[in-house]
This record gives sequence, structure tokens and C-alpha cells, in this order.
Amino acid sequence: RVYNSHVILDDAGRLRCLYRKVHLFDVTIPGKVNLRESATTAPGTELVVCDSPLGRLGVTTCYDLRFSEMYLDLVREGGAEVLL
Repeated sequence: RVYNSHVILDDAGRLRCLYRKVHLFDVTIPGKVNLRESATTAPGTELVVCDSPLGRLGVTTCYDLRFSEMYLDLVREGGAEVLL
């Protein structure tokens, strides 16, 4: 399986940090839709923060937005100043 990832590069094109999406989106609505991101995507296991010229970035992606405790941890434990 692959990872759904958020990559941050610096101004020279070097990798600054790599976040692998923790919360995968699976939903089944009988007779309408069956979406299973987990069928092809492996979940990440770590929260990621990295320093940038804009401040300390808390890196997330997509469906993670539904999990507010993750953002609290990025700020409180990781020192994130900007949430992506």
C-alpha cells in the first residue's frame, strides 16, 4: 500500500519534513457509496512539525481536519505556530 503524504520542501528543494496521513477516510452508505481509502493506503503513525521561515508548521492533510485533538497536540506538544 502507499501513503497519502504531505511533503514540505525548503527553498533549495530539500526535504524539510514528511507527514503521512494518520486518519484514513472510509465510509459506506448502503446502496449509494463505498469509499475505502484504507484498501489502498497505509496510515501514518506520527504527528509532524517542522521549522520554516513562517514559523513552526504543524503538518496535516485532508480528512485529519475532523480530528481537533490532533491539532491541539500539534500546538501543545509540538509547538506548532502555523497549522496546515
